[in-house]
Amino acid sequence: MAATSASPSEAAASKSDTGSEASLDVSVLRELARKGLIDALNSVNGAKTLVLDPTLAGPLGLVTEVALLKHHGVDKMFWLEPGPLSATSTNIVYLCRPLIKWVKIVADQIKRHARESQKHTYTLFLVPRTSTLVTRILEEEGVLGDVTVHSYNLQFIPLAEDVISLENDNAFKEIWVDGDETVVYDSMQALLTLEKLHGLFPRIIGKGDYAARLAHLLTRNTPQASSNAPSDNHLNAPSETIDSLIVLDRRVDMITPFLTQLTYQGLIDEIIGIKNSHVELPVSLISPPSTTTQPDGSANVGAASSSTTPATSLAKEKKRKHHLTTATDPLLSELQDLNFSAVGKKLNQVARRLDEDYKVRHQAKTVAQLRDFVGKLGGL
Repeated sequence: MAATSASPSEAAASKSDTGSEASLDVSVLRELARKGLIDALNSVNGAKTLVLDPTLAGPLGLVTEVALLKHHGVDKMFWLEPGPLSATSTNIVYLCRPLIKWVKIVADQIKRHARESQKHTYTLFLVPRTSTLVTRILEEEGVLGDVTVHSYNLQFIPLAEDVISLENDNAFKEIWVDGDETVVYDSMQALLTLEKLHGLFPRIIGKGDYAARLAHLLTRNTPQASSNAPSDNHLNAPSETIDSLIVLDRRVDMITPFLTQLTYQGLIDEIIGIKNSHVELPVSLISPPSTTTQPDGSANVGAASSSTTPATSLAKEKKRKHHLTTATDPLLSELQDLNFSAVGKKLNQVARRLDEDYKVRHQAKTVAQLRDFVGKLGGL
């Protein structure tokens, strides 16, 4: 719904110094989300069973990992779904969006445990904030006194170095079909956090009715936030790293989402599908091919290599999630925004460069030269 642009002067200065355009440090947003989750889990003492809204699995996977959850007391994890919940720990923590269907499932499981005389302590964390509707539903179901309700303020999630998102897939439907404008308020709160980190947006430009509402909410709440937190200097001066905030209402351009993306990453999304920066691929395409030794001593790469595996076999093969990120795949940063017609030429250039780099090993005569070559292998 919203986009920010870096200051042109800073971008130019950074480009001349480092060879690339300046960008905001979005890693702090990931740390805020991670810290918020840890604080939420630590507020429940002892071992706990985590019952997770399936739609939050992808976004949470971008800010934390299972090992961290276990380190902070999560004993077992279950999806939030209809039916009985078998939990061995006393503490049960629910983490979900404030939707009626999830709250009713929570209420049903609490009442089922009561009928079975199971003793548990229930805590419900709503993302990104609590709702009076949730409280009313819990009260109508007769379980409000049995559960403690808090919020986990999950806001912007970094998908890449220059992309942040609320990861709310149903935002358009909620606004235009359901008439629920909650996402506008949530967007304002997330943008306000960005202002607390980097300063006030010097200029706000918008197009569309809901863009105007978001801009109005943001400008109306910023002075209030500044007065409540006078020690926050960022809210008292314009940002030095952000030049403009551009807000676009999806309704003003309904055609673009129907167009075919022609970049490398765009075609991956069109053909395979990208969700929460992850794609599901056959295992043979992700894992390196196995190498076996022939009777004559020569090495043979597994016959079912990805280059020769039929498409029908790949379709039936077990799939695994793969994180599309330039942090671990430098080549992706070179390819992701290229038009698909230029990808072949770029890959050919990379292959030639790799071939030339590997040929250097034949020139290594001393131990120091061999050590230098081995040290460069990670970047090849």
